[in-house]
Amino acid sequence: MLALFKLLIIILVFASIIWALDSVFKFWDIPSMIENIMPQQNKTIIMGNCSAYWPAGACDIKNKPLYCNNGTIENRSDICGCDGNSRPYASFCIPKVMCSDGTFSPDCSVNRPFQCVNGTLVERASNCACLSDASFKMIGDVCINVSGTEAYAIEQKIHKLINIERQKNGLKALEFDDELTAVARAHSQDMVDSNYLEHTNLEGKGPADRASNAGYYCYKNNSKGRVLGSIGENIGLAYAYGNMLYANGIEIKRDWYSSDAVAEAVVKGWMNSPEHRANILTANFTNEGVGVAIAIDGRILLTQDFC
Repeated sequence: MLALFKLLIIILVFASIIWALDSVFKFWDIPSMIENIMPQQNKTIIMGNCSAYWPAGACDIKNKPLYCNNGTIENRSDICGCDGNSRPYASFCIPKVMCSDGTFSPDCSVNRPFQCVNGTLVERASNCACLSDASFKMIGDVCINVSGTEAYAIEQKIHKLINIERQKNGLKALEFDDELTAVARAHSQDMVDSNYLEHTNLEGKGPADRASNAGYYCYKNNSKGRVLGSIGENIGLAYAYGNMLYANGIEIKRDWYSSDAVAEAVVKGWMNSPEHRANILTANFTNEGVGVAIAIDGRILLTQDFC
């Protein structure tokens, strides 16, 4: 009996100790005290919070742009902003790197197609596009003027070089004929659009038919009076660029030819061809029209009509 009595006393004492400890934990909120002492360990997400001290809908001010969205940590620079050494880009923060024109990397410059890449302006038409001017077309990562001033400059240079060749051979200079130039330009553009290089177009019309359809007739005065003369024609193909330089499979440079260089190469080629040379040095021709069209892949189609 004595042994049983002692066992009951021990059980009561042990139960009293457990009751006392439970009361202390409840009164002092020991779990919260431990969380205060070791806030980075064993945190749990409670009611959408990202931690006990990071409630839902709040930013981490020390780690912008981190944002607590109902228990999920997200990059939200639009809500939390960025620190002084970075700037918003999409929902992230990226380092502030400025190019010479004031553009931040990786934004596109107002001087399209340039893009600011780590402090350097690089032609990136595939990212930044070309100017809204319809005369500029994208070729790879660069923009070229496929009409207007570039084409006109090539036409004028060819006309000048042709007259130099004629004068070398004792012939009169040709007059630049605006109406005949319109006929030549139309054929060059048609060759670009329909991807061919022929005197006869896809409708079966040659130089004379194309000229007459445009209302142009090559009249000449001779001893018999005013007669209808023939239309002569040279056509050619050139390219707006030469070599292309690549790095890691990406084009970083293209060697563009000047308008003068293109014109000089074309006239040289014609003068080295017996058939083209014969047209250029025909004494009866008095008028010339030169039409240039530039394709978006850099091909330059040329038509030279004579009257």
